[in-house]
Amino acid sequence: IALFHGARAIGGLYLRDALDALEARSPLVRCTPCVSGPDVPPGIANGRVVDIAFDRHRDLRGWAMFVCGLPEMVHEARARAVLAGVE
Repeated sequence: IALFHGARAIGGLYLRDALDALEARSPLVRCTPCVSGPDVPPGIANGRVVDIAFDRHRDLRGWAMFVCGLPEMVHEARARAVLAGVE
């Protein structure tokens, strides 16, 4: 499971402790917090969550994908997922 959680500012990343604990308990889970605005602390990916996720996972054949968020971001992610091989 690759979970990408994005926000404009660090304060928008909710449930960070719970997601960190989940990742620590399971070698099958990888959580990547992403901040697209300024003032990105160390350990947080810097940039738009859609760009970061698709840069790290270019071939998604055989994957399932679940997306939520702003409608424009969801639409972009769906289009990019199809191009990357998600059925």
